Amino acid sequence: MSATGESRKPADTPFKQQRLWAWQPILAPRWVISCFFFIAAAFIPIGALVIVASNDVQEVEVKYGNLFSDCPWMKGPDACFEECTSQPCMGADSTDCGMIGSLGVGCPRVFNKNTVMTVDKLKNMSGCDPKCTKTVKLEIKETMDPPIYLYYKLTDFYQNHRRYAKSRSDVQLAGDEPASADIADCDPLKNPSLAPDAWCKANFQDTSCGRLEIIKCPAQAGGPAVNSTTATCVDEGDKRTTVGDLLYSPCGLVAWSAFNDTFKLTTETGDMLCDGSLESGGPSCTKEGIAWDADRNEKFKEPALKDGYFTYKGFKADMDTCMDTTNTECNTWARGNVTALLPFLYYGWYNWEPYHKMPRPTDEDFMVWMRTASLSTFRKLYRKIDKQLQPGTYLMVIDHRFDISGFSGEKYFILSTLTWIGGKNYFLGATYIAIGCLCVILAITFTIKHMFFRTNRQEAMASYQNPR
Repeated sequence: MSATGESRKPADTPFKQQRLWAWQPILAPRWVISCFFFIAAAFIPIGALVIVASNDVQEVEVKYGNLFSDCPWMKGPDACFEECTSQPCMGADSTDCGMIGSLGVGCPRVFNKNTVMTVDKLKNMSGCDPKCTKTVKLEIKETMDPPIYLYYKLTDFYQNHRRYAKSRSDVQLAGDEPASADIADCDPLKNPSLAPDAWCKANFQDTSCGRLEIIKCPAQAGGPAVNSTTATCVDEGDKRTTVGDLLYSPCGLVAWSAFNDTFKLTTETGDMLCDGSLESGGPSCTKEGIAWDADRNEKFKEPALKDGYFTYKGFKADMDTCMDTTNTECNTWARGNVTALLPFLYYGWYNWEPYHKMPRPTDEDFMVWMRTASLSTFRKLYRKIDKQLQPGTYLMVIDHRFDISGFSGEKYFILSTLTWIGGKNYFLGATYIAIGCLCVILAITFTIKHMFFRTNRQEAMASYQNPR
């Protein structure tokens, strides 16, 4: 009894007094043997059906990474800044230029303190795209009915590495403004300050490119705030900041390493079937729907446009306004006396990585990439083709930009149809059959033991009650 005279005894109900009905199975030999046979009877046919379905999948896989072994992003140290100075890159320079060597005459290769970036030169760089292009023949032996799925495949690329997988901000990707804690894992791709300190010191008298000043040009009533010849602020005012104060959006290693090769599938006569460089995908394919619905509708939005945010849009709109000699209102980011920095700010390039544009979060190719793989060898959906492909020879034109020379991986493209189990998956079918066969062996073993090596029940009870 308690001090108030009330009993603490639980109520007299089956639940509180633990009198609920319960069932405890007794695993007698017959039940165990029956269960093993039942599992085997279910798993072996399922495994056979999976293998038959896998045989119905039409798949063509082509390795192409080795075709571009002579075309890395750059071979020599600081090749983009130092060696590749000729226009176009030829002779000894070509051994260091890699993709940079494919640039046209009007596309700069040198970005240092001696670079003079005029307004015309800056605006004419929109078509500059360092890449290497090759055409691969592929044979389709059987008719492939739509929908046909085009994938790319990478090997030895560890998206599952903890440090890599965490280097992102989901809050930022959703279009919201992240707190400091939300972007802490984005290092070292949180702020644009990655150029080598020695190079920065030699070119800009500074030990870190992150401390290079950029200026927000003030508006001037008497004329433009930017010199139309040198693209520099006429009056720098007092709105100074540094490159390192900007914040990448999207930040992190996962976004920075986004796959950017493009594929164009044509017939042998040159008729275009799928053009991966186009947002529409071309006449017979699309990239609409390659990402998950949750990604398109919820998880990936246009980046927040706030002061200090550095996005794929760069500061192009503001800088165009500022460079308009008829416009007296100027409110944009520019560089006072280091015009080499202007293309990076104008086009939204990663800092001191010429022509490496930041990804657009609402691009479905980017959404697919951001779903990190759990294994080091993986494939990701690239396009969906809605036209039947007859047996014959086809051409895949590949624009190579994704450099694999820094690791031991390989690149493939894959054309595949799907069945009710998805793509080709012999492992799943073999696993079902192996488990079914194991259950058969165990069932037979237990049956033999039960029939020929039975233990008398009374002897078993006696042994249990009187152990030695």
